[in-house]
Amino acid sequence: MKTTIAQKMDKVLEAVLKLDASERHRREMIDIWNKKVLTNADFALLFQIDVRSCYRWRKQKHIVYMKVCGKIYYSWEAVIALMEAKKIIE
Repeated sequence: MKTTIAQKMDKVLEAVLKLDASERHRREMIDIWNKKVLTNADFALLFQIDVRSCYRWRKQKHIVYMKVCGKIYYSWEAVIALMEAKKIIE
């Protein structure tokens, strides 16, 4: 059976929520979860990295992104692909 995007997104949420059990962090993750695309700040929060690391990952072509009016966005499909490549989720 082929895994759907929704099922993969559920795995992403489970993996992220295991990293940090604080209530504030959980609320932020759920807010991010409800978005269609992630901003650079959302992406950094999701991976718990600095925005400079986001820039480095983009330049090293680890993640596919869109740039609209100077602002960086990531699709959930790109995030899931990155997590699968890094073996964060299966």
